[in-house]
Amino acid sequence: MPAGDQARRLALWLLLGVALVGATGYAVLRARLPSDGARIAFYGDAWADDGIRIEPIDAPAPGLQPGDLVVAVAGVPMEDWIRDVSAASIARPAAGAPIEYRLERAGTPVAATVTWAAPAIWATLAAGWSVLLFSVATAALAAFVQARRPREPAAAALMIVAAGAAGSSLPWFLGTTVSDVVQGPPFLLHSLLTGPLYMLMWPAGLHLALVFPSPSGVVRRHPWLVPGIYAAALAAYAGCMGLALAVSSSALDWVGRWPTVQLAIVAPTLLTTVAIVVVRYRRMAEPAARARVRLVTVSVVASAVIGLLLFQLPELVLGTSPV
Repeated sequence: MPAGDQARRLALWLLLGVALVGATGYAVLRARLPSDGARIAFYGDAWADDGIRIEPIDAPAPGLQPGDLVVAVAGVPMEDWIRDVSAASIARPAAGAPIEYRLERAGTPVAATVTWAAPAIWATLAAGWSVLLFSVATAALAAFVQARRPREPAAAALMIVAAGAAGSSLPWFLGTTVSDVVQGPPFLLHSLLTGPLYMLMWPAGLHLALVFPSPSGVVRRHPWLVPGIYAAALAAYAGCMGLALAVSSSALDWVGRWPTVQLAIVAPTLLTTVAIVVVRYRRMAEPAARARVRLVTVSVVASAVIGLLLFQLPELVLGTSPV
């Protein structure tokens, strides 16, 4: 086996392994680390210049209510906490001791004393069984294909799709909390898994569409196209994140713009992927080849349309979704 192919395959296994370890590690952190249960909604108006609004899926700590705007923790404004989220020298509140929270509840300033405790997330995990099943099944399928058909170009694309999907789904479902922001590392891990790792999935989906069931003519003629897709998508993501930072009024406002940045990259990439899948299927003349990709084509198109129109867009525009 050429050294380049061996290194590429090792990198794919390493990527999938890191993604699964990251997702599992985040679930363990959420189960073991003291928390205020003040989960932050990813979409909607959770992040504002003056604080963070909570929409918990678990019971929040006594003193907090769904819809509260957390303005400060331990006397430190949330804007300062988010700016110093990666600073190791910052003193963090101690778990087990009462911590002062300044809130706005229905427009009225409220002071609350909150004690962090290990959250009861097992009921949440049980309710999210489909997310767990999706993550495990996606990773297992990609690993099986890669192990059995490592020379297939589609196997590599599927491994990267699985890393992005399996590594980000459970952390996204569990969410992050105000106490994660205050503690620092839990919020950073959540941001990496649901940000750059998640965004890797979409160019990988486009890659898969171009090489399944066999590489398209354009890929055979232009081998630079596949790495160019990843470079363009991730560069666009980084550029849009930088632009969002430049126009944001605060660090909290910038974090609140992350879903819009993601959608700005995901939507055109997803629509391009769907178009390529449909066009490639329609151009296939062999009945056997059409049969191989018919189920995949229907699944990709249906899931993409449903996810975009019934989940991502409604969540971003309306703050809620029908699914």
